[in-house]
Amino acid sequence: VLDLCILDIESLRFSYSVIAASAIAHFISKETAMHVSGLSWTELLPCVSWMRPFVEVALENGPVFVKHYDDVPSEDCHNIQTHSACLSLL
Repeated sequence: VLDLCILDIESLRFSYSVIAASAIAHFISKETAMHVSGLSWTELLPCVSWMRPFVEVALENGPVFVKHYDDVPSEDCHNIQTHSACLSLL
């Protein structure tokens, strides 16, 4: 969702911390988002509302799975970055 959101020029209205906390609010809870970010719901709500359509598109397209590479040791798999966001989703 974050990759998709930052493709939209409107994302520049928000700081990275607000965008990240808004994603947490959508996928975990607003209480967790406020706790870990130190931001109030009033500060997060404009971004959470803006982000809602991106979350809906991401959920419609399903999860993205990390591809397994035989030559990458299992302890390094967390370093593999998978990108599925593209302009066509906008």
